Amino acid sequence: MSFFGQATNGQAQLPVADFGGYSTYHSLQALWKGRIDSRGSIYQFTYTWSKALALQGVQGLIGQGATDVFSDNLNTRRDYGPTGFDRHQIFTGSVVYALPAWRGGNSFERNALGGWSIDPVITFESGVPFVPMTGSDLWGTGTNQDRPNRVAGQPCRAHGTGIESQWINPKAFSLYGLPLGTDGNASLGDCYGPGENNWDIAIHKDFKISERVNVQFRFEFFNAFNKTQFQGLSNGLGGAQLCFGDSNGTFVPVNAPVPSTSTSPLVNDQCYLTGNPLGGVQTIPSTAFQIVPGPGGVSSTLLSPNSISQSGFGQATYTRTPRQIQYALRFTF
Repeated sequence: MSFFGQATNGQAQLPVADFGGYSTYHSLQALWKGRIDSRGSIYQFTYTWSKALALQGVQGLIGQGATDVFSDNLNTRRDYGPTGFDRHQIFTGSVVYALPAWRGGNSFERNALGGWSIDPVITFESGVPFVPMTGSDLWGTGTNQDRPNRVAGQPCRAHGTGIESQWINPKAFSLYGLPLGTDGNASLGDCYGPGENNWDIAIHKDFKISERVNVQFRFEFFNAFNKTQFQGLSNGLGGAQLCFGDSNGTFVPVNAPVPSTSTSPLVNDQCYLTGNPLGGVQTIPSTAFQIVPGPGGVSSTLLSPNSISQSGFGQATYTRTPRQIQYALRFTF
């Protein structure tokens, strides 16, 4: 749990164990399996259509970018949403298909070319929830679970960015109009990350050496079609230190100069960090630019004027393993 008020080192969070958690899971599950032919070929297909919901503190990780810390300890229902394993649709299929015997040629050709089996395993899954964060404690609770605003009319999926790994539309979330000392209206499960489309294929043949000795030769292809599959989306909308300035890259206060009597760190760097130390209603205006402080706090880099966002927000941070091929001999006796 977090301690509400101005967060200070060592006092921002107080661990508390509680029995008030709850979760729900509903699904439609289907299984189809059977034999293909008399040679022993079989198939099995499964499909799951489901929805899994839980309190963020119950399941520890509710999606890409969340933790087991509640954003509002006085309203835990606010952190009730899709779980980290909430994949709406999952389809898996596996086939063991014994190729017909090779009937032409001599005995060597029949033994070498006949008796092979092809075993594909396919997995299609939808993505898991994406949870955006502001990257700074603008709320002032010390939980660092602040969420930005969801921009109406903007789709979750990025299109036409020229960056293949850009999955989430950076314009789908914003800090504009977000009052300091409050949290944004983005909900858990507003957007979902990339899914999985994977094919593993095995090809093998059994050779009978004697009555008690057999040899199996196997080729195995993992991610057989070498499809790029993104994972681990970057969810920090702003940097760890949010500073706002003008089009020249000059630091300026959000609404008004910092009073000289203030003990806030804003006096020195005019970066709006924890909560709302100036009081009143302070919102981030649509004309603000986000500034990334450089070495020594002197130089700065100007980012997009209409998209306060950390570079890389919504982009995949890694991919699943590319195609791998392995072969082996197995002796049984």
